[in-house]
Amino acid sequence: MDDEELAIEAVSYNGNALRILFDELKNNERVVTTAVTQNGASLEHASDEIKDNEWVVTVAVTQNGRALYRASEEMKNNEGVVTAAVTQNGRALEYASRELKNNERVVTVAVSQDGRALKHASMESRNNQRVVTAAVMQNGLALEYASHEMSSKLQVATAAVTQDSSALNFASYEMKNNEEVVTVAVAKYGNALRYASNEMRNNQQVVTAAVTQNGCALQFASDKMKNNEQVLTAAVTQDGCALYYASSKLKNNEQVVTAAVTQKGDILKFVSDELWNNKQVVTAAVGQNGDLLELVSDELLNNEQVVTAAVTQNGLALQYASSTQRRNIGVVLTALRQNPSALSYISQEFIVAATTRCNG
Repeated sequence: MDDEELAIEAVSYNGNALRILFDELKNNERVVTTAVTQNGASLEHASDEIKDNEWVVTVAVTQNGRALYRASEEMKNNEGVVTAAVTQNGRALEYASRELKNNERVVTVAVSQDGRALKHASMESRNNQRVVTAAVMQNGLALEYASHEMSSKLQVATAAVTQDSSALNFASYEMKNNEEVVTVAVAKYGNALRYASNEMRNNQQVVTAAVTQNGCALQFASDKMKNNEQVLTAAVTQDGCALYYASSKLKNNEQVVTAAVTQKGDILKFVSDELWNNKQVVTAAVGQNGDLLELVSDELLNNEQVVTAAVTQNGLALQYASSTQRRNIGVVLTALRQNPSALSYISQEFIVAATTRCNG
């Protein structure tokens, strides 16, 4: 086997083996083609003559688009080669010639593969609506690299936030203040409300869409919206923890707090003293998490409705009920149906009475 065949065998397993070959073999089209077929980046070790060979370079960038970095300047200005590179990896556009960074066909291929390749396009391309639309449809965050004119276009901004709601961060002020665009963004990702204009954060329809998707997006709403009962109800219904961001007034609103603890019973630990002993609120909370019965007032531990709600959710919550409720046949049977182990917490008086009735 001659040197060429040995070299081909070596680089077919590891293209970077080209690095240790004699210069003559680094200038051998067959050897280098085999190497870059296995690892496009091994073009780095080829001779300058081979780096200017359209066939070899095309094979290399087809395997690894970023191998374009190692190609000759002439190849970086070859539309066919560069198109092959950006088809494999859009960000290979970084290494293309200035002329091709301004070529609509090439740039469109690049941003369609990776929208953020728009970063490497010419300013003219960043101001081309067809190019920018293709970019943001692939990756909404590519809007960051679009011209101000493009980030101000309704069609472009809508396409961007439809693909990734966080793209609202890179939209123009006009678009951050556009109800249609902002609604599309927050309906998909509520926390995108943080990027909206102050006017939109004060828009009830927009804020409702945001908190319906993520209750805690309420933190980015205006103070007026944090004091809006309809908005708050939508927020805490989605995530009880949103109550944390409510106005002081609504943190003490029975309907809002009831909705919050219905979604997340543990919120009961943080409600106002006034609502801590509210039967409606506590019943909703223990209905979501029976163990919270341990925390309620003695008065409510003796309330049949409250205790029944708790043991319906978790029969073992019977242990926290008053002795009166632990001998209430309705409560006891509900607890046992939910968890037979609740038998351990039944009042001894109940057991004695039940035994007496059975024996009698």
